Amino acid sequence: MKIIVSPTFKKSLKNLSTRNQDAAYRTLTGLKADSVPNSANLRRLKGPKNKGLFIANVNKKIRIVCKLENPGNVLVMIDIDDHKIYEKWNRRR
Repeated sequence: MKIIVSPTFKKSLKNLSTRNQDAAYRTLTGLKADSVPNSANLRRLKGPKNKGLFIANVNKKIRIVCKLENPGNVLVMIDIDDHKIYEKWNRRR
């Protein structure tokens, strides 16, 4: 699976601690290797405003918001943050 990283994701990643950045890189590597990305507990982000978005666990605290494109062949990383990411994405759009 191909992974594309958005500018927002890059900016948010820089704001994380070194430990969480390392965990995020390991998660991205796992997602890239999986044809069906279940290693990071990838699941749909709930809410009417979040159609087509998915959330993936990095660790107990950090989450990645992403979307699948090109019938499951491309995973676009949109944002990364702690649990407040749920509130952030429910207010957006």
